[in-house]
Amino acid sequence: MSSNYETLQQKATEWMKRFHATSDNMVAEPWVDSFWTFDGVLQFSNAPEVAGRDAIVEFFKSQFPHLEHMKHSIVSLDVISNKIYLRATISYRAKGDPERKDITIPGFAVCFFPTELTVDGGFDKMSRFEVYLNPTPLQERIAVAMKNAGPSDLGTHFSHIRGTLPSSDMLSESG
Repeated sequence: MSSNYETLQQKATEWMKRFHATSDNMVAEPWVDSFWTFDGVLQFSNAPEVAGRDAIVEFFKSQFPHLEHMKHSIVSLDVISNKIYLRATISYRAKGDPERKDITIPGFAVCFFPTELTVDGGFDKMSRFEVYLNPTPLQERIAVAMKNAGPSDLGTHFSHIRGTLPSSDMLSESG
């Protein structure tokens, strides 16, 4: 491999590590403001796009309160033109989970940047972030945590990604 390729991969890895470390703090504003363009777009699988800084911040502000812990780990990545292709695992713990069970989910993401990524630059803020993962195991743990807390707060957390959580009636029937 050429030294330019290795340098480019290293820059992408460093950027992704900063991106993940900031997101793992689960505070939406500094994460979005540091790593997304103001008109950035978030796409989780085939859910509707979330567009613009304020909408992305609100999206994550509605999700983070249901998590006690989140940790991203890079499996591999590659840079092509203005994109970082990322394989990662994400470990979550649902807030209030009586078993405090960690759920690890594999994911794939593509980070789009406004300009080509080179050894000399381009690693500033991304303009689009597409994420592909199956959140069902996390949804199930959130449902357990919410059932344990009572049905009054049962909602559709992470339903934006795929499906919805069971209703409180469904939970009482299964419990």
